[in-house]
Amino acid sequence: MFRRTITLTLIIWVVFPFDLAAAEPATFIPSQRVQGVGKDRENSKAIGLDIRTDLIKHASRFYILRQEKARAAPARIFGPELWPIIQRSAQAKGIDPMIMAAVIYIESFGDCNARSSSAAGCAQFTRQAAREEGLRVVTKRGQTGTRTITRGRGKTERKVVVPVYGTVYVRDDRLDPTKAIPAMANRLSKRIESLGRVDFSIAEYHMGWGYLTTALSLYSGQSVDYKNVRKVVGELSYPQVFFNNTPRYKAGLYNFLGRLADYSPTYYFRIMAGLDLLKLYRQNPAKYEAEWKKYQPKFPNHEVTPNRMWSYYGPDDVARLGIADLPALQAAWKNGRIKTLPNASAKLGVNIRTTSKSPIAERDLKNRQWYMGSEPATLGCLLYIAYELRQLQGNAFVPLETNSLVRHLKYQDALGGRNTNARTQLPTHALGKAFDLPRTNLNRQQERDLTFILEDLESLGLLGWILEGAQRTIHVVPNPEYQGFFAGVYYDAVKFVDSTR
Repeated sequence: MFRRTITLTLIIWVVFPFDLAAAEPATFIPSQRVQGVGKDRENSKAIGLDIRTDLIKHASRFYILRQEKARAAPARIFGPELWPIIQRSAQAKGIDPMIMAAVIYIESFGDCNARSSSAAGCAQFTRQAAREEGLRVVTKRGQTGTRTITRGRGKTERKVVVPVYGTVYVRDDRLDPTKAIPAMANRLSKRIESLGRVDFSIAEYHMGWGYLTTALSLYSGQSVDYKNVRKVVGELSYPQVFFNNTPRYKAGLYNFLGRLADYSPTYYFRIMAGLDLLKLYRQNPAKYEAEWKKYQPKFPNHEVTPNRMWSYYGPDDVARLGIADLPALQAAWKNGRIKTLPNASAKLGVNIRTTSKSPIAERDLKNRQWYMGSEPATLGCLLYIAYELRQLQGNAFVPLETNSLVRHLKYQDALGGRNTNARTQLPTHALGKAFDLPRTNLNRQQERDLTFILEDLESLGLLGWILEGAQRTIHVVPNPEYQGFFAGVYYDAVKFVDSTR
């Protein structure tokens, strides 16, 4: 039900009346668009911060719930060992206990023995942060385990078990929830006092003070430190700082956030997503379980769903939707499942590559015409990306190229002989659900802008995409939940081309 609500919210938000015939635009403008994406981010009032925040929170569920530990995390957090400590610690510092629970959920899934490369415990304190909050971490060098090695050769070869030496923790308060959770509450409380807002305090918990004040400095255009940070923050929100930049507007902030490690810039939204999921669990554990299952691996060789597009389709979809061979592809054209891309590249902003390196249908050129289209929603997604890219780049825009649309499974198998990316259990091209954007003819600025648009649309859950390094290609799959939206873009494009002939 929640997914349906989010989808409808997006469509209601983006629809605006546009009379294509009356306006007679020189280039294609869809009758529906996602406001607040791409160039819209230059205008903080146009972003629609509340709606964008809700959408990015929902899209963040993929990264959280694909993890196996997420399944039992709420039961651990609300269990008798942690929840009373969370409540007492939060009450002592005037913090919402559910916010603290969400931080623990995202940081460790409630595992008090969790260790990463630099942090430990349910609150995932680094050693430096632990010292700042009075937690003791005492270590020495000693034996941490054993490993088996091979010694000798031939007849003298034998397996020998030898000790492994490293850092041994004599005492680590980070692993004690009765100490770590109050320390977390204290840290959050101090940051709320310094910053004046909960959202920035949550972002700082993972980003760190130095990175957060750097982001604020780049956003505000003035040097931000302990003395003036509260004044600079004022009525700002973290979503405003995060969204109100592009590669061409406040580019310094955009580039800085892009350089930060792991998911630091989106941490606040993940905490808010975690908060929603914990509330869902408390209201209905069975619904939480069902939501978790949506993002678990659909194919047997995956321990974790590798990227967003693998959550869209499973083996049953491949069997049901896969286009077996060329006759099946021809039949898909005849029955209307596969459509052509309207031939008006300058106005639509999309070209199909038929020459140069790696053109479309390069392994079956005599039947090329059957590979020159795809399902309407897939083509609409391609056209929409081109539209948003044109809005961002203005006069600098050049039409996007695609060199792969629909295929059939036999063609896919033939590609797999030399293309490792084609050897896949999820052949989305052969489902009519994918397109490729070659990067070979893009300069650095063009690739940067394209990546920005793709990241922006993916952050809202509209599509999934990956880089295919060996082929220097971007592989894109629209989210089937937004099939109606993207199909609408395609049919708008068809009407536009017909009206401008």
